[in-house]
Amino acid sequence: MPREPLHDYVSRGFGSSTHLYEQIRPEYPQAAIDILVRELGIAHGRTILDVGAGTGKLTRALVHTGASVIAIEPLAEMRERLAESVPLAVPFDGTAERMAIRDASVDAITVAQAFHWFDGDRALAEFHRVLRPGGKLGLIWNVRDRSTPWVDAFDVIVERVDPDRPDHQTGKWRAAFERTTLFAPLAQADVPSEQVLTPEGLVDRALTVSSITVLPDVERERVLDEVRALAATHADLRGRAEFALPYITKVYWTERR
Repeated sequence: MPREPLHDYVSRGFGSSTHLYEQIRPEYPQAAIDILVRELGIAHGRTILDVGAGTGKLTRALVHTGASVIAIEPLAEMRERLAESVPLAVPFDGTAERMAIRDASVDAITVAQAFHWFDGDRALAEFHRVLRPGGKLGLIWNVRDRSTPWVDAFDVIVERVDPDRPDHQTGKWRAAFERTTLFAPLAQADVPSEQVLTPEGLVDRALTVSSITVLPDVERERVLDEVRALAATHADLRGRAEFALPYITKVYWTERR
């Protein structure tokens, strides 16, 4: 069967920035992982599907529970990195909307930093198909905390590149959950976290934003220069060798009906 088409930013942006993505994107705080593990019943003897697994940022934590973890990832570059960094997981080529997984064969599904890229209605139908009755679905995002003024200024730079880029913060991904009769309403928990960066690390963080990655060289460098200027001139960052980028880790979970 033909592969499901990926958003252009996913296929062109993340594939070309795989190494940097693995290096600079933050891990998920243990408190958020603990919530997912508890609410989804992830444990030894369970089969877990990590969809849109990327380089394995969440997958690594899941295998430590002793569960059997299948990692679904459509980009070959990211699957290769995942296979190297999480050898205990089983990498599968596939998309959220179409997976070569048997009906009612998994106990829980996790999606980290990815559901906003999916066709939500079709993904939920596919998740419902592969989950066992009573199976759980968990979503997690590390979201930059825009209540910090310099973080808001950074996000303004990012948004200006493409205001319509799919993103967790738009909330559009929720529409599929509001329409569906296949899953119970979402529950939610927030966990504060932070990542220590250097000024050049903040530039690298911008480079892992897919809409920036795919820009022509001259335009991309102009955006990165804005980030450099922010780090050099903002009152909260100026002259500092390191600083903390605050996040709120958003955790959601629901149950298959």
